[in-house]
Amino acid sequence: MVSNTLTQACKSHPLGQWRVRLLVARAGTAKVEVHPLDRLKKPPALVKFATRPVDDTDPLLFHKTTARSRYDAELDQCRPCDDVIFWNCRGEVTESTIANVVVFTNGKHWTPPREAGLLAGTLREELISKGELFERTITKRELEELGSFALINSVRGWIPAEFSKSTTSRHLRQQEASYVPSTPE
Repeated sequence: MVSNTLTQACKSHPLGQWRVRLLVARAGTAKVEVHPLDRLKKPPALVKFATRPVDDTDPLLFHKTTARSRYDAELDQCRPCDDVIFWNCRGEVTESTIANVVVFTNGKHWTPPREAGLLAGTLREELISKGELFERTITKRELEELGSFALINSVRGWIPAEFSKSTTSRHLRQQEASYVPSTPE
């Protein structure tokens, strides 16, 4: 059933570049959504930090899901930037709305560990398995100080990125100082 659904989507979109989303219901029925692959403006992608941390214990962060309201809301707030960098309550970088984050330091490419609270994308996993990408904690401060980095995903590949000019050290310090984690009652 899934194979037939994907085959039909391919036949009905023979030309161009497409983003294909396969949705499988609990009952096993498959549905395919096909959208044109949006062209990113000329690199680098301009990003900003999310306005608040993610809960790195939320199981939805670790799975590809249709529950994307947190990502969409942050992306809407960041306009006119291209993407948002998420972080956890320890100030560790996690991911962007559509990609994993990669920095280049000490002669190696590094990406945050899954435990930081992120979806371990397929390109990320492939590069780790090939020994081309390594895991370590990356802090918000480090990412901002590096200035340039990459966003990676299996659809778009490597996307050079940097912070939007409106993202400043002062803004970062204010965000960190004003965040107080909520405690369950």
